[in-house]
Amino acid sequence: MLLDKEVEEKVDDIEIKEEKKPFKFSNNNEKKPEPVKVEEEVKEEEDTLGVVEDDIKDGVVIDCENLNIRKEGKADASILTVVPAGTEVAIDMKDNTADFYNVILKDGTEGFAMKKYIKLV
Repeated sequence: MLLDKEVEEKVDDIEIKEEKKPFKFSNNNEKKPEPVKVEEEVKEEEDTLGVVEDDIKDGVVIDCENLNIRKEGKADASILTVVPAGTEVAIDMKDNTADFYNVILKDGTEGFAMKKYIKLV
């Protein structure tokens, strides 16, 4: 069995050689990777629903006691739920109609609410 000093001496005696690999010139016939196009880069972070954050605005229900959240952006569409004045909503600015905002409630319910009862904050 070797002592620590003997081990150190044995290690010092070992010659370490690096294997050098020859440089390989590229063949002009080889396909080169396509450059990344700027328009393919992601410009804004998306949330888990795939909605760009800039397309979402905050709003609050005003000027009514209760507001109907409808399935579609039409006055005669079925009512999904009703929310009281002061309720905070997220508004998807991409999917609105002339009179209705596409709103997302804190519980995840998504529907349409009349614009005149939502104040952007």
